[in-house]
Amino acid sequence: TAARLIKWECNNKLKEYDITTAQRAVMKDIYTEKQKQAGVERFIQLSIAQRLHSDRTTISQIIDKLEERKLLERKKHPADRRSYIVCITKSGEELINKIEKVAEEVISKATKALPKNEYDVMVKGLKMIINNLSENKSY
Repeated sequence: TAARLIKWECNNKLKEYDITTAQRAVMKDIYTEKQKQAGVERFIQLSIAQRLHSDRTTISQIIDKLEERKLLERKKHPADRRSYIVCITKSGEELINKIEKVAEEVISKATKALPKNEYDVMVKGLKMIINNLSENKSY
């Protein structure tokens, strides 16, 4: 399928950086939220899992691996002692800037034969599918 081929291509290109597409997605999500200067609640594992349509256990395992590599770090939540805030480190920011180019290249390669109007329709349709399947989902 198209999704598997895109993921396979992206994973192959990301091997150079010793990172997977799932790890890239978590880092990109945290980096994006940081750029928006989002509130602290946007950086807890549950919020990350919800935005990425994943479960907390999977996200926790990914964060563990990225924390071992000093790309992310957990800090105590200021208001909830049971929770941690996940932050991207300086080296994580440097890496995400490099690997985003890889992701953009893969998407560009995958969609190069699509006229702009068909690309826009495809993106709109995929967003609708995501929204439909995300309704009432519990994490």
